[in-house]
Amino acid sequence: MTASSLPPHAPFPMDLTTLSDTRLHVLNSLLHRQLDLEYQRAGSPDRETEFRVDEIRQELDRRDANELLRRASNGRPAGAAV
Repeated sequence: MTASSLPPHAPFPMDLTTLSDTRLHVLNSLLHRQLDLEYQRAGSPDRETEFRVDEIRQELDRRDANELLRRASNGRPAGAAV
């Protein structure tokens, strides 16, 4: 991994659910910078980079959905008695 991007050959976490929000957002930023580099250099992204960006997006969406459910239930777990 370089200081500002995450090349396709660099290690990537197997389970994104174990990462802190901060680390997940850092990975997201690194991958988007990598996408920019790939578009500039090759005109299209590497398939591994695309896959990783999609994995990060899905995990961020999952966390956002969980947060919305938590807020909608006023902090109670989804399905809890009112």
